[in-house]
Amino acid sequence: MNNREFAAKALRMAEEEKTLYVNGCYAKRLTEAQKKYYIDHYSYNRGLIRKAKINAASNDTVGADCICFLKAIVDGWDPDVKDDACGVKYDPSHDLTEKGLLDACGKTVSADFSEIAVGEYLYNPGHGGVYIGDGLAVECTPSWKDGVQITAVHNIAKRSDCEGRKWEKHGKLPWIDYSREYVSASAPVLARGAVGEDVKKLQVLLNAEGESLDVDGSFGPATDAAVRAFQKEHRLETDGSVGPLTWSALLCG
Repeated sequence: MNNREFAAKALRMAEEEKTLYVNGCYAKRLTEAQKKYYIDHYSYNRGLIRKAKINAASNDTVGADCICFLKAIVDGWDPDVKDDACGVKYDPSHDLTEKGLLDACGKTVSADFSEIAVGEYLYNPGHGGVYIGDGLAVECTPSWKDGVQITAVHNIAKRSDCEGRKWEKHGKLPWIDYSREYVSASAPVLARGAVGEDVKKLQVLLNAEGESLDVDGSFGPATDAAVRAFQKEHRLETDGSVGPLTWSALLCG
């Protein structure tokens, strides 16, 4: 799995799935059997409020915690697979703590957020997430929306459209391919009227998808139409705005 695919799956879980923070849950559907298992086996889930939320969740809700949702994606999470585990094939070698995942990143671990790749692991003591570009993360937390959600990486910039936090470190997980070019943390969201080198990059990527745009660095009507067509084909919001979801889909190739 490459870094773009990893980030795109995290985004899909955050954007398209009903999710709930359930300690120990490996991004499984909360059937009655799964609810009983995770309440019986994890003391956090037996708290009165948490237990009530779990029992009230619909059976198509995805249960996860801050680390297990990431490990589930690495192990093949696919919501189109019609089983309780959403296609996850458990691999015990990936079943590490949040600090264990950071250690697995080896020499790529850094506290410098001026250069960070899409799909990198984000670490705080006791917590983890994944960077998805444009100063955003996907994390699973009982805070805010109480589940898998998009948040701001305050090391890069605070945002008015979502909650967020500062992270201590980031690194490249050994099971993810980071060799493809990625959009840097400072890459702008592009829309009609934009000009410059980032627009040229966008036009080249759209041409690789079958368009025949002039690579002139001007986000005009033709580029806007091509972006909207690409977004529609990839089941993205057809708004003509090239943000992290559209960049991720383009760069996955």
